[in-house]
Amino acid sequence: MGITRRSGATATFILLGRLAGLLFNVTIVILITRYLGRETFGRYAFVEAYTLVLSTLAMGGSFSILIRETAKDRDQAGHYLGTALQIQSVFAILAFLVGIAVLPLFSADALVTRAVYVSAVASIIQVFANLHACIYTAFERTKYWALTMVIERALYLGLVAWVVVSDGSFLTIFWMKAFSFSVKLLVDAAIVRRRFTRTVWQLDVAAVRHFVHESFPLFFSDTFRVLDRQLGTLLLKLWSTVAQVGIFSAVYRLIDRMVILPDSIMAGFLPALSQLFASDRERLQALYGKVFKFFLLFALPIAVIGTLLTGPLVVLFFTEEYLE
Repeated sequence: MGITRRSGATATFILLGRLAGLLFNVTIVILITRYLGRETFGRYAFVEAYTLVLSTLAMGGSFSILIRETAKDRDQAGHYLGTALQIQSVFAILAFLVGIAVLPLFSADALVTRAVYVSAVASIIQVFANLHACIYTAFERTKYWALTMVIERALYLGLVAWVVVSDGSFLTIFWMKAFSFSVKLLVDAAIVRRRFTRTVWQLDVAAVRHFVHESFPLFFSDTFRVLDRQLGTLLLKLWSTVAQVGIFSAVYRLIDRMVILPDSIMAGFLPALSQLFASDRERLQALYGKVFKFFLLFALPIAVIGTLLTGPLVVLFFTEEYLE
């Protein structure tokens, strides 16, 4: 299969998995916004935004480096995965400690604090699960990535629906999130071990140094990108009411999901771009130019349609309580 077709197939599975995840996420957001009401949903949105920043700190920029290095030398996949897991364990502990230390600046609500603890643990579990899922992308076998994504999102949706039907507590929603991510981690680890490679846990100082050095720019890039996307929620929590946070976050959570299109395409093409960088720079440039045209073709219709239908969509999804 040609490199463009192979990369297209890889990107397609990632996109299909994320589109399915988007449908599950939209349904989850609709259920939670309607169940909690805008004030309690404001607390939920703050917890989600805060722990998303923590999980980005926990990632440390290693995801793309793991995919790139494994794509170039698949025989070392277990070694690279073990190195990435060791690095992320340290980053995860540091991110958790920093998050707990800074939290009092944003909220003194005991319920929110407990929810952040549970959600932060869930997000760290997700980081480890997604590290294993990087192996699927590096081997260009992203059908497994799509499969585990759908399993996790479908499970979480079912658990959230159960919380709503059984009139469960605010905190229970975050426990269900932690459980669904734990299931994903177990499934991802089992598939990687059975189909691709066994994790090598032996400490390799040179490999650790290489990963940290290469991922450092990505760490800052990813952190600032996530901070930029979550800044509105965090600032509203500091300077306004939780009801305003709820109104803002309900719609913004859907808008924010639109990044799945460019993210999915670039994730699918990353292994090919990594290989071409070392072998054929001209083909790399041509492939990237072709991908960029797709970005331009999709961006304008999404922006126009989303703007024109804003009012009806808010009422349809969230009720008039969120129309402001």
